[in-house]
Amino acid sequence: MEIISLIIIFCFSVFLTVLMNKYLPSNVSDVKTKYNPLDERQQHMFTEMLAKSFVTLVYAFMLLTILNLFDLHHRAGPLKSFATHHLELVFLICALVSFIGSFISTKRKYTIKD
Repeated sequence: MEIISLIIIFCFSVFLTVLMNKYLPSNVSDVKTKYNPLDERQQHMFTEMLAKSFVTLVYAFMLLTILNLFDLHHRAGPLKSFATHHLELVFLICALVSFIGSFISTKRKYTIKD
């Protein structure tokens, strides 16, 4: 059973590496490609969106750590059982919402207003 887990982790790592090297801008992945669908402005916007999303996830991790440290996570409300059993899903949803929010704010920042 352990060998199957290692094979799955290896395949996922290879898939993610190929995906990131192919579609991420070169200033994020450090891989120079001939085909680059993004211009310089779009690359800068994408990098800024990733940075804002990362900061939001770090804040969420710190908040969870503080709540656990002071034992305040028991007062979380009716979603407590869902959040404790599906913590990865909660952080994925947080990352998605953060990425969408940073996309909207970054797009508004870089849009030329007439």
